Amino acid sequence: MNQSHIIDGPRNIRTGTASLPQSATLISLQNADELAVLGGLPGCWIDLKDPTTGSLGCPNHATIERFLQVFDELAADLERAVVPFLSVAIGDFAPEASLAISVQHAARFSMLKIGVPDLEELIANRRRLDYLRQSSEVADRWVLTYYADKYCGSATSWSTLLEFANQCAIRSVLIDTAIKDGRSTLSHLSLESVSEMIREARNQNISVMVAGGLRLADLNPIWQTGAKIVGIRSAICKQETRVNALDPDRLKSLADLWL
Repeated sequence: MNQSHIIDGPRNIRTGTASLPQSATLISLQNADELAVLGGLPGCWIDLKDPTTGSLGCPNHATIERFLQVFDELAADLERAVVPFLSVAIGDFAPEASLAISVQHAARFSMLKIGVPDLEELIANRRRLDYLRQSSEVADRWVLTYYADKYCGSATSWSTLLEFANQCAIRSVLIDTAIKDGRSTLSHLSLESVSEMIREARNQNISVMVAGGLRLADLNPIWQTGAKIVGIRSAICKQETRVNALDPDRLKSLADLWL
């Protein structure tokens, strides 16, 4: 496989640098066709979601199936050490919700991201969450999502989410935005607040990822807060609109951050 693709650069985290490592970047895609736009598999995380159905819209079965098929074809010629990790969005938690992804598909992803639009409702229905996680057969891969715009950066809600995550043995959380209106996570949280939130999580052995309408210029500052992974979608799309197709020129600009 030709590895001189658009997305290229160092595959290992470079400690002590101001530059965002490729291996700590998560690129969200909406289908298998967008893998082709990358021109190959980058050394970052690759995320799959349906941006037309919400912040963490879960792709349908056929979309996931085709995505994994194309991914496997592209990965076939790569050494195992450089095959990127995969994550998938599985929607928002609701007490009546069923598992939005098949067990077979869930096993292929290293992270399953679920939104928390109502923290009190989630806590009150922990048994339902436990059931869904166990049903997926990859309970240890679930990631709870804290919506910065929903909770307005409330220290109380963040601490409560971390406490709940610990009770459920969930080791990763994502800071994101629920409403995609052009405002980003940094419209609701300062970099200082993000840093403080990450420090609190680290003290409880919980890793934090940050996404939510971030622009290319936001990525390095977010990385410097201590985020384990920084996620991006709209900034690499045409017109910086998350439901649009990927923009090759913006992908090249992202690659420049890794060099």
